[in-house]
Amino acid sequence: MTMEKAIILAIWAAFLVTGNAVGQNPDSTKKSQEEQKSSLRRNTRKNKLDNLVRMDKSLLPEAVLTTLRSSERYFDWEKSPIYKSKEEDMFVVVFKRGTTTKEYMFRRNGKEIHDN
Repeated sequence: MTMEKAIILAIWAAFLVTGNAVGQNPDSTKKSQEEQKSSLRRNTRKNKLDNLVRMDKSLLPEAVLTTLRSSERYFDWEKSPIYKSKEEDMFVVVFKRGTTTKEYMFRRNGKEIHDN
């Protein structure tokens, strides 16, 4: 390969690389990454919720009961279905208010598990 062809090839390769980088919209890339993370969180949460068995509220650990009784956030929890994970020490209370459903997940020590 001649020197001129090598230089032209190098310039052309550099143009392609910078052209692709410049052509990407950082907002769309960021949005795409956020959508992927959100989808992963939903799938992880769905997998956790698929692994549940319904349980009687009288079997909840005292620490979880204390948490549920201590906040207006969990108002009316006694009327909500309660589940326990088959695989991990996790309890879920499912609140249905109108058309909205919200699941609160707790560890045995009463600490709420937050989605991040």
